[in-house]
Amino acid sequence: MLWNCKLLEYWTKPPEESTNDENLNEPDPMPVICPTKSRHIFSNLINNCLMHKLMSASSKSFDALEKLLLVLIKGEFLTIPSLNEQFVSLLREEWPEELLQNMSSLISKVSSKAATTSDDKAEFLFMEMLSDLSKDIIF
Repeated sequence: MLWNCKLLEYWTKPPEESTNDENLNEPDPMPVICPTKSRHIFSNLINNCLMHKLMSASSKSFDALEKLLLVLIKGEFLTIPSLNEQFVSLLREEWPEELLQNMSSLISKVSSKAATTSDDKAEFLFMEMLSDLSKDIIF
């Protein structure tokens, strides 16, 4: 996989959680190039623009997105907490009911299939709650 290249690791691997207080104030040596204030290229993968494109696409597009997300999670290029944050930001917007149903299905499938990749069950429970919430939203 292209993303496993050592030269791209700075941008493709999520930043590690720092438990050392000394590293908290240390500036990142590379400039911030992403509008989300993160160097991680997958930190804004699930966004409004993508959802608008998916509104006019077939349901197979959601299947392809599911496969991509699972590959990125398995390869540790995308974390469940980051994915949860991205879905939460989407739910702040008003979406057509059909898209919300597809989004709910996507979240549910990714959560159930990726649950074996992490020991943090709370994040998966939160993801399942997001799936239920996106089904229940009626504007």
